[in-house]
Amino acid sequence: MGDDFRYQDAHQYFMSSGSLIDYYNENIGKLANIELVYSTPSMYVDAVNADALTWTTKYDDMFPYADNDLSYWTGFFSSRANDKEYIRRAERTLMASNKLFALNSLNQDIVDSSDLSEIFQQTKEKMMDVIGVTQHHDAATGTGKQHVADDYARLIFGQLENTNPVYAKALNFWAEKSGFEANDWTWCQRTNSTYEDCPIANYA
Repeated sequence: MGDDFRYQDAHQYFMSSGSLIDYYNENIGKLANIELVYSTPSMYVDAVNADALTWTTKYDDMFPYADNDLSYWTGFFSSRANDKEYIRRAERTLMASNKLFALNSLNQDIVDSSDLSEIFQQTKEKMMDVIGVTQHHDAATGTGKQHVADDYARLIFGQLENTNPVYAKALNFWAEKSGFEANDWTWCQRTNSTYEDCPIANYA
């Protein structure tokens, strides 16, 4: 039970599994003194501990391992390096912006229901959702198909576009409180960019 691509129709899957479990318990389990149940990680660990099993300690590396002959799992360490960096960029934005959002929430001078709604519902929580999705074992590893990798990048870009203006607003507020001149903060999304790619605003 489990594995990739097995839950497109969860209702049918669990109905079938439930029927198999019921049949086994009624017709075979009683004779074998074995009962099949839906379990949880805690139930499994408790059962293993109850048997007082001892385990050897593995000190060497488990990689590379193989599904079959000549099919080794090694490429995810280096595949789609740009995507890995993009995920890290999104994580940095989330962590840094969260600190400013927390300060804004605690500061009486800026607390406004519409501001906080924008910060938490439209920005912080959605960015957390995107970061969560990109932690999938075929996302961060770069082992998904190209159209899936493109969709991960689309999600990150879209939420960076939503987060950065709110982030900039909070940054500007705290910069002004620290004595710096007001500024229209923007983010340049290009790597190795020049002034032509991301011009700096002119100030009178």
